[in-house]
Amino acid sequence: MTDFLSAPYAAAAERSQPMTREEFEAFYRETAPGLRSYIRRITGNHDDDLLHDAYVRLLGVRTSHLEPRQVRSYLYRIATTILCDRWRRVRRHRAWQAETAYLAGDHQPDLPESGFARCFGQLELRERMMLWLAHVEGLEHKEIAGVMALRSASVRVLLFRARRRLERILRENGWEQA
Repeated sequence: MTDFLSAPYAAAAERSQPMTREEFEAFYRETAPGLRSYIRRITGNHDDDLLHDAYVRLLGVRTSHLEPRQVRSYLYRIATTILCDRWRRVRRHRAWQAETAYLAGDHQPDLPESGFARCFGQLELRERMMLWLAHVEGLEHKEIAGVMALRSASVRVLLFRARRRLERILRENGWEQA
C-alpha cells in the first residue's frame, strides 16, 4: 500500500513531535483536495469554512502518536462531526421555517436537480458519507468506522445497504446497470 502523505509529514509522525509549519503545509496540500471533494459531494456546495474549521480543530489535537493514515482519517472524522452538527442546526431551522411558512400560507417549491447528483442527494446523509469515504476516498471499513464513530462490523452492513439503496434509486431514475 502506498503512502499518500508527504515525506516531511511522515517524518514528523515518526518523531512523535508536533508538525512544523512546512509539515502541516505538506499535509494540507495532500489532503485538502480530497477533503474538499468529500465536503462538496456531501453538502452539495463549496464549504471552505467547513474545510478550514476541520484543519483548525485538527491543529488543536495532539496527533503525533498516530500514523499518517490515521491522522487523515481523524481529519475526516472532524469534518464529518462539524458537518453533522451543522446539518442538525439547518434541519431545525428549516423545520421552524416550514412550520412558520405553513401557518402563514406561504409555500415555496423545491428547485429541481438533475442526474446522478440528484439521485445521490436522495440518500440519507450517513449513506452519502459512507459511500463517498469508501469509493472515492478509498477508506477501509475500519477507517470509515473511525471517521463516523461506528463499529467496523456496522460499517460493512450499512455500506452494503447504502449501495443497494443507491442502486435502487438509480434504477428508478432510469440509470441502467452497465
